[in-house]
Amino acid sequence: MQTTNIVTGMRVYSCIAILILFLVCGCGSLVTAADSVIIQADPVTGEPPLTVTLSADVESSLGEPSSYMWNLGDGERRTEPSFSHTYQSEGIYRVNLMVEFEDGTNRYANPVQIIVGNPEATSAPTITSTQAQASVAATPTPTQPPEVTVTPTPTPAPIVTATPTPPPVVTQVIPTPIKVDGYSVTILPNKARGPVPFNVRFTSETIGGLPIAWNWNFGDGQKSTIRKPAHNYLSPGTYVVQLSVQFRGPVWVDADPITITVG
Repeated sequence: MQTTNIVTGMRVYSCIAILILFLVCGCGSLVTAADSVIIQADPVTGEPPLTVTLSADVESSLGEPSSYMWNLGDGERRTEPSFSHTYQSEGIYRVNLMVEFEDGTNRYANPVQIIVGNPEATSAPTITSTQAQASVAATPTPTQPPEVTVTPTPTPAPIVTATPTPPPVVTQVIPTPIKVDGYSVTILPNKARGPVPFNVRFTSETIGGLPIAWNWNFGDGQKSTIRKPAHNYLSPGTYVVQLSVQFRGPVWVDADPITITVG
């Protein structure tokens, strides 16, 4: 009898020890890690087109999810942890999310509703049978003929023909060119007549020494000091172009003026 009690007591203590080890090690299904998968959406209501930022807030002892499977409720699916999506039409959209971990375990988030516009106001009204009968039995109200308003035909405004203004006459005072024996300067434009706007490239031919400076006067108030200038005439008219060249010495010599006709 005493031996039986000892064996029974050892069995009880063994069961208690196994249970404690089971709980401490977290084996089996008695202890489960608290997993949390939450859909973060901002905003959840608005007028179309409505752009919503969606992200997955996951807390799990299994670590980070290996994949995300979104169903956005409008036929679109995504696989990123966070993104933005635009709903183009009014309606109520149900967003679902499932995440999968490396060991093949799946977790599901509670769905979130996205309300775009005012879908309830656009739904068709419900007509009861009583309303239908009343509509059939009602006597139609005679329609009054519409009032006809006669709009007078406006008198067209007279056509005014503008008289073209003649081009301005440019008056220039041309000084007597300075001439020096043994030296000469000639103005050489690439063209001397053309329509507005008229672009002319100028160069010069010199004889008698080494030229070191150029003073151009294009006849429209513009001047230049480069050797081969280009000038754009913006108004019609006749312009007198002058050039003075300084040779080493110093010696200044003027070219004979030329005219440029624009327009």
